[in-house]
Amino acid sequence: MLIAYDTIKQYISTMSASALYKGGFRRLLKAAKFAFEGDAKAIEAARQQLRLEFYRNKTVRNSEHLAAMLKDVEDVEEMLRFHIVQGKKNDKGNFGKLFGLSQFCKLTLD
Repeated sequence: MLIAYDTIKQYISTMSASALYKGGFRRLLKAAKFAFEGDAKAIEAARQQLRLEFYRNKTVRNSEHLAAMLKDVEDVEEMLRFHIVQGKKNDKGNFGKLFGLSQFCKLTLD
């Protein structure tokens, strides 16, 4: 779910910033799990990095800074969900895409 920057600023004024922040953390964990499905090392590395970044910023209370951080959460979530392509090593030792174009079109159009 992508939210506009102005909408985020409005939510911050009406909703607990910590609740939004925790929600963003959970959404990014889910997006990382989705993006790196089947790769336990990548999922764990993403989890560790997310924990580290969220821990570093847990004391931020400035609403402008929080709005910018929540916008970053939205951008990272979009990148993880839509801009990561997984490949699989084939018999030749090369990496190939997991889905052919016809399969991709079928997945997105159905």
